[in-house]
Amino acid sequence: MMKVLVTDLIGTPGAHREDEVSIHITAIMDAAKLDGPVTGLVRYDAGVRDIMASGRMRYVATATCIRCLVEFEYPGKARFSQLYAEDPQSEDILAINDPGWIDIEEPIRDEVLLSLPLSPICRSDCAGLCSTCGTDLNREPCEGHEDVSSSPFAILAQLLDPEDL
Repeated sequence: MMKVLVTDLIGTPGAHREDEVSIHITAIMDAAKLDGPVTGLVRYDAGVRDIMASGRMRYVATATCIRCLVEFEYPGKARFSQLYAEDPQSEDILAINDPGWIDIEEPIRDEVLLSLPLSPICRSDCAGLCSTCGTDLNREPCEGHEDVSSSPFAILAQLLDPEDL
């Protein structure tokens, strides 16, 4: 939990404050994992009976390229905003806990997880792997392969449009 004391803002509409924050997040997704600090600047804006917390966060995740299967560092960014109220009337609004604390970790964590790549690519010109032998085409060219017409699956090629081959 990342609790922040906001008693200096409660009851002072228009008041605001900014804080540098750092939260450690651990998450493992299919193609990316994060186990480290998420840092950024969070701004707290006071309303009549509520506080809006918003910010821009940065992190570095480890991702696996979907083309060549190489792990690489993925520098990520995420924005978040969350409304807090003393008496929340909606499930989208989080509570300001007595005596004036808010927990900003959950909304930051949610937005960071949503910003992790689902299909990461290590670089835009990644050539991937050879579909026949698995050679990493970014490191070395594939020497070609034997005639596959003797394969029991060769007949399936007849079902495809010649332009697709």
